[in-house]
Amino acid sequence: MKSPQSHHSITYQEDGSRNEKLVHKSHYFRLLRSLCKQGKLEEATKLLNEMEYVGPEFYGELLQGCVYERHLQLGQQIHAKILKSGDFFAKNEYIETKLVIFYAKCDAFNVSNNLFARLRKQNVFSWVAIIGLHCRNNMSEEALRKFIQMLENGILGDNFVLPNVLKAYGALNYVAFGKCVHGHVLKLASANLCALQQGKQGHTISILSGLDLDNILGTSLINFYAKVGLVNDVELIFDRLIEKDVVTWNLLISCYAQSGQIDKALDLSRLMRLKGFRF
Repeated sequence: MKSPQSHHSITYQEDGSRNEKLVHKSHYFRLLRSLCKQGKLEEATKLLNEMEYVGPEFYGELLQGCVYERHLQLGQQIHAKILKSGDFFAKNEYIETKLVIFYAKCDAFNVSNNLFARLRKQNVFSWVAIIGLHCRNNMSEEALRKFIQMLENGILGDNFVLPNVLKAYGALNYVAFGKCVHGHVLKLASANLCALQQGKQGHTISILSGLDLDNILGTSLINFYAKVGLVNDVELIFDRLIEKDVVTWNLLISCYAQSGQIDKALDLSRLMRLKGFRF
């Protein structure tokens, strides 16, 4: 029979060993993340293979590295390794979402769509990836259908999905989209919304959601309003931008020029140069 002192000694040893493993795991994860951000994916993969135990976050970080580099082949190898590692990894929500994002970013259309359809939980990150995928493949109507489905599932758009949605509105003839998703629009807005109002509805969603107008979302909104000739709305968005860059300045100048407001375009060009921006 072990003495109490011996029992406590074993407990302390076990705790010490567990803490040591956690420290090593944290160290390796930081190293793996650093390698992925530097684009050193082969080194990151070797590091992963050398480790005795890894959590889902290690595979997720490596997949993110493949997204940065658009390295489809390596990502597919990691996917295969995840499947071989069992359900603990393969059916992890974080990993499932990362795989959808990876294949979508690499424009692997069929694989990404199939994985998305099989998701047990379609979160905002997976919706953003799949909507962006359809936009990049010039499937604007389908992108907007996905957006409507996302809203119907109770997930509001964010600063990443709304630019894609606005791009899809701009790519279509607006009325075509209204006809295509009329049934869905009836549930979300009114039956009499015209195509332009549907575009503005996307803007309203962003305001009601409390989203800041960063450059990505702001640029998309300026593009949308400029295409339909709403100069006042373009000015409003420009004024509300958190940070203005050379792209947003040029968009407003182009909007003035296209609407025949040459004096405003020239004045803004001079102001832009005074602010230290170049064309």
